[in-house]
Amino acid sequence: MTTMKTTTTTTTLRTTLFALLTLLLSLPVFAANYEETMKTNLQKMGEAKTLADYTALAAQFERIANAEKDKWQPGYYAVLCYLNAVTMLQLNEDEKSAQLDKAQPIMDNLKKNFKNESEVFALQGFLYEMRIMGMASAMKYSSLATEVLEEAEKLNPANPRIYYLQGMNIFHTPKAFGGGKEKAKPLFEKAAALFESAKPVTALDPTWGAEYNKKMVEQCNTTNE
Repeated sequence: MTTMKTTTTTTTLRTTLFALLTLLLSLPVFAANYEETMKTNLQKMGEAKTLADYTALAAQFERIANAEKDKWQPGYYAVLCYLNAVTMLQLNEDEKSAQLDKAQPIMDNLKKNFKNESEVFALQGFLYEMRIMGMASAMKYSSLATEVLEEAEKLNPANPRIYYLQGMNIFHTPKAFGGGKEKAKPLFEKAAALFESAKPVTALDPTWGAEYNKKMVEQCNTTNE
């Protein structure tokens, strides 16, 4: 009887040790696959041309986010796919709203789980700005964008995307309400300087915005409104 118990205990211990060893050995592989998959999807994101492309990529990033709950980048890029669809494609207002509606729950999850990540709050500012589709929505979402971008700035004042997005918000606000290119220009110029010195913490951190910002500086330097 004792021999049977000892044998069973030994077998259980060996099985447990084998499982732990397998897990430990697999961790670097999972990490490598994660980064490789993310980089592949980011490359595809840069090549996306249709709504179907952006939607499929967003779904892929969201699946990665569900598996890698301690990482903010997959969810971030899922949201950015929807935002790129809105900004890059010729969509009507209903289609734009549908994409933004898909992005917001992912955004909410990011804000809940990564409260100290500046890029997350800057992205929410971008999403709010994309909600502005006329005077009826301008006051609400312009104010919300202002608030959340201020939060992003508190978390990381060296994040250039904050000032680019603040500049965009002010640029598209009528002069009568405190906007216009003269007030937006210093923000774009600040963003330009920060884009020059920005160094991503990891290879998967956001780097977008410099080219768009450059075009906005050029627009602010034109003589006509």
